[in-house]
Parts: sequence; C-alpha cells; structure tokens
Amino acid sequence: MILFSILSGLLFPLVVQAQGCDSLPYRFLDVSPCSTYGEALEYLKGAQVISRYGDGTFRPQAKVNRAEFVKIVTIATLGNDALAPCNGDVSFSDVPREAWYRPYVCHATSSRIIEGYPDGTFKPERTISFVEAAAVIARSAVIRKQWDKPAATEPWYTAYVESLASANAIPTTFTFLDQQVTRGEMAEMTYRILADRTDKPSRASTEVLAKQQGSPLFVFHAVNEGDRVGEMTVTKVEPWPMPDRFKVTFSGQIRVRGRYTDLRLDFGMNPEGVCFSDVDADSLRVLPQALDHTNTFCVGSTGGDLRAFTKGSTGEAEVTISRLTRSNVGAEAWDEAALASVHSVLKDPETEAECDARGGVWDGQAERTRRVTYEGTTQFIWGVCTFSQ
Repeated sequence: MILFSILSGLLFPLVVQAQGCDSLPYRFLDVSPCSTYGEALEYLKGAQVISRYGDGTFRPQAKVNRAEFVKIVTIATLGNDALAPCNGDVSFSDVPREAWYRPYVCHATSSRIIEGYPDGTFKPERTISFVEAAAVIARSAVIRKQWDKPAATEPWYTAYVESLASANAIPTTFTFLDQQVTRGEMAEMTYRILADRTDKPSRASTEVLAKQQGSPLFVFHAVNEGDRVGEMTVTKVEPWPMPDRFKVTFSGQIRVRGRYTDLRLDFGMNPEGVCFSDVDADSLRVLPQALDHTNTFCVGSTGGDLRAFTKGSTGEAEVTISRLTRSNVGAEAWDEAALASVHSVLKDPETEAECDARGGVWDGQAERTRRVTYEGTTQFIWGVCTFSQ
C-alpha cells in the first residue's frame, strides 16, 4: 500500500477543530465554518491555497475543471514556488501562452504532477473526474516516488485511488470513478492530505474501484486505444460533438451469460435486436464496464446470427461476443455487441403448458410483457411463470 508523505514545512500546521466552529468568522459568504467543507476551507484559506470569488463566495457545489484543479494542487504542493515564473516547457497544444493557468500547468508538468492526453492536449476546460483528481493529488504528495507501471490487467488509476484511500482522503460523496469533482470535494481531499487528517470518514478503495475479483473498469474520457480492459482491448475511441461524451469500441472474444430480451417485434424501439442485462458475476469479471454506466448491451440484426432466439421472447442465454461498443452519449444510445456464437438459450415459458413442463407455477392474472405487433397495435401478454428457489 502506498502511503503519503507530506513535505516538511509545506504549510503552517493549522488544524481547525470542530469545537467552537460557530464562533469562527465566515471565510466565504456561502460556506459556514460548521458546514461539511468549513474545516477544509478554513485551513486552505489560511494557508493561502484558495481564495474567494469577487462576490465573496466559494461555490462548493460548483464543478471544477482541470485547469482550476491543477492550480490549487500546485499551490498546495509547491507553495510560493508555484507563483514564480516557470521556465519549463509546456507542450500541450491547447494551453495558450497567454492563458492564466499556463504557469501552474508548467510547474505541475515539471514536477511530474500532471500528464496530458495521448493526443498532446491538456483539456483545461474539461471538468475533472474523481479518478483524474486522485492521480494529480497522489503524484503531488509523493513527487519523488517512481510510480510503477500497472499490470496489463490492472487499470492505470488503481494505485492512485488506493493511495488516497490509505490516507482516508476519499470523501464519502464519491461513489464512482468517472464522477465529476466539485470545488468542495477538491478542497476536502487537498486538506486531508496536507493536514494529515486520517481520522475523517473515507471511502475504501474497494468501494470506489468496485473490484469484484478483478472487474475490468474504465473511464470514458481516460481510456486510450490499445488499453487492455479485462479480456478485451480498446480498438477505437470516438469523441462525440458534446462535452465529455465518447464512443469506445473493444475487441476480443469473451463469454457472457445473463438475461436477454428480444426486441425484434417492438417496432419503434432502438435497436431492433436482442439485448442482454443482469449478467452474472463471472461475466462481470471479463466485461468492460464503467461504474456510472449500465452493463446492458444489445446485438442488432447485423451483429450476428440471432436465429437461436425467438422473436419477442425473454429468458437466459450464454453467448460469446467478439466486439463491444460502449457510449455515454445519453439514454437514447445503446451499447452494441457483435455476436460470435450462441452456446445456450433458455426461453421464459410463455404458456401454462410450457411452465408446467419446466416445473414452474403459472399465474395467468399477471402481466408478463407488452409488445407492439407487426400491425402497430398494442398487445398485452398475460401470465408469469415462477420457480421455487
């Protein structure tokens, strides 16, 4: 486990005690000293790491972009040196020479606190995600450490998240890797590291990584072509013309078992194919997934041979897929897969006779599903078959 070491004499050793916070003056008009982030803001403001907006507020619930985050962490780490001219090279194509944040980016790059994207950009205006923030803070707190290159099956961010967890520096407001960071959360994480506050409630690394015996997780805007995610490889990353929205394609044959729904009778639905959900634990260990994203994927009419599935049916199936495309564009977008082979299909009983043959109990008064028929009319299907455990 990697432990943080705070540079000696970096900041004054002020730790605001919770007792008597109601007698403290307001450092910011919109943040009480007794509020969730009051202690952190009192510390960081006194250390001249953060400042007020022109209207005297801090805006703790506002999202923070990569440029703002790097400024705060660089000042917290380097102190007055972060304000001095930087003679280092800034090679990011999207960091103009006149940009207000360029000196901080320069210092952070020279100190190996930050890295850019494979395309040579820094993306300063992009809202920073938790996993990116974890990497920046971890590198800043242990500048002299040589971070080991992660194993091929281990995501690049694992060591950084585990480092923050070991210092109790993951606020409980974080629940998934791609979560956007607020200004209040930025202040809280920075304060915990600088003040060595290991006594505050924190997420365990396993909670955020959700590592179920090695579940392969990825972050949409941090994954790169050639990355190995579980048992598949990233072959294409396509940005959409919307902020922080991507389409990521994985290749490699994996076996998946789960519930399916055949939508080929549901005209008007998109896609018109077979969709898989509620995949089992073994499948989750090999299926690329993002924590803030559904694990559902669909095989369209051009994605493989669907003759093993009965149109309009539901049930359980085990298949091998050779390609998976995930996107976080929106609710209207479906994750798509290419079907390599079908190993088994167990259709849910649709009649009382089928239910009896499977040893189930038939309830003819329960609504099972709803279809749109070829004629466009709505048809309600009644009857549910249940099985004892």
